[in-house]
Amino acid sequence: MKKIYTILLFLFPILGFCQFKIKGFVLSKTDNLGLPAQIIEKGTTNGTISNNYGEFELTVTDENAILTVSEVGFQPKEVKINGQSNLSIILKESCNIDWFDYHNIGFGLLSGLINTPLGGQLNLSFVPLKKLPLIKTFFSYQSDLKRNNYLNGSIGLYHLFVTCDFDADINFNYKKLEYEQKLDLSTFNFSTDLNLKKIGLIVGLGSLRNQIDHKIKYGPTLGFKKNTSIPLRLNIEAKSTLNKHFIETNIEVSRQFNSLTTFLRFYSIKSFNELSLGVNKDFSYHRKKPIINR
Repeated sequence: MKKIYTILLFLFPILGFCQFKIKGFVLSKTDNLGLPAQIIEKGTTNGTISNNYGEFELTVTDENAILTVSEVGFQPKEVKINGQSNLSIILKESCNIDWFDYHNIGFGLLSGLINTPLGGQLNLSFVPLKKLPLIKTFFSYQSDLKRNNYLNGSIGLYHLFVTCDFDADINFNYKKLEYEQKLDLSTFNFSTDLNLKKIGLIVGLGSLRNQIDHKIKYGPTLGFKKNTSIPLRLNIEAKSTLNKHFIETNIEVSRQFNSLTTFLRFYSIKSFNELSLGVNKDFSYHRKKPIINR
């Protein structure tokens, strides 16, 4: 019996030496407020829960132990202690991004108020193969049934490099314009849309080809996108291609009502200006819409 006591007396200091006490906070990255998170020593059942202010205390078996920290609505995180007795653990919010432009086909009517009173449009979005970017196409045509004809078409790759705070798109746009026998030209535009949380930035390159002399002129494209909050809920996009020989300007303001979208568009290049009003109806041909977890 004395031998057992002797062994225990030797073991207690060793066990005490192996234990390591830590204190800390678990905070939200968004607002820096405390979180009632679960903190578990990895590989064990040893753990605790921080209080409503994010404060916690935990005794672990090793000063190099790894903590697994989790809370509903936040991305779980592993933290290596590295001998630190005071920790500040920041959790980033998790998010589900539900894209509502997948597998849609739409038809619209539009009318130019200045030069091209009759017009229509068609749009289609689809994913060719699983895990590939969304492809969106668009085509519109406006005319006065005489000398003024305005064709507008585009194709784009959407939702590239997606995170909760960032989304990037690539767009190719082609326009063909015939106006009062004064203009006969076509434009081509390649742009990248960098969509941040509050605003989107448009950067690209545009070109103009005059069908009379067949000369091609180039210029940078710059613009922005903005979604306003309640009650207006407007989607605003404006961009211009700049060149010393021409300025091409595109502005669109739209408002969505479920599957119905109303819009106002302004287009200007050289002596041609057009302000168009329209309405578009979208139909979903695929019930399941992908949800991106980040």
